Amino acid sequence: AKDGLNDERKKLKEARDNKDEKAVLEHSKAYLLKTADVLISHLEKLKAKVQESKNIADDREAKIVAEIDAQIAEINKIKAEVQAATTKEQIKEDAKKLHDKWNKLKHLIKLHSEVVVSARVEGIVNRGLVLEKKLDHVLTKAKEKGIEVNVSVEINAFSEKIAISREKHKQAQAKLSEALDLKAKGEPEDSEKIKALVDESKALLKESRDAIKSAHDILKTIVKKIKEADPKADISADVEIEVAQEIAESAATNVTA
Repeated sequence: AKDGLNDERKKLKEARDNKDEKAVLEHSKAYLLKTADVLISHLEKLKAKVQESKNIADDREAKIVAEIDAQIAEINKIKAEVQAATTKEQIKEDAKKLHDKWNKLKHLIKLHSEVVVSARVEGIVNRGLVLEKKLDHVLTKAKEKGIEVNVSVEINAFSEKIAISREKHKQAQAKLSEALDLKAKGEPEDSEKIKALVDESKALLKESRDAIKSAHDILKTIVKKIKEADPKADISADVEIEVAQEIAESAATNVTA
């Protein structure tokens, strides 16, 4: 997209240098049309990401998609005006509309992109349940095999990281919900507050991801200690199978319910 824009920008500069008014008008229109297409393409990709996400509520997804479609329709309206333009003044007016539209879209795109990231992190946080099940099975298997190893410190640290991950994600969701509510009101004076809320949410989501990663590392440490206590004990393979079966049974129960 940038290559296409840069190409048109070069042609526009050449036309201006040559004082070719007809070519200036032609390449100005082409440049604006390509800019509009880039914006539309970006919005379409964002919409696809929202629709692909399994962790965005249906009502929120519908609102975001409707808002993106409305923005695309407005850009297409500007495109039609650019195509119909016959004077330099009209082109300047259309360029200003497109510039203003981009300034508004930057915040919208950032907000909705963060909603997509939050949904993805929710999936990561939900994997904390899998990690907890793995820990339970690892400890059970060790006990069955008579392996004695003190991992109480690690278990406490693991539980703490899982709890932090869930809490940070919950806080991030609250920030995003507040930002979306303010965005829906459409008050210009709320724009800075929305931006601050999105930035806060972004930081919280990173903390949530990092906590899950730490929990996973702690679990690996626990398994390593148990293996060191009894190198012959093959715990990991059994645990993976049992956890997979347990999650599949849980999912089947939820679908039936």
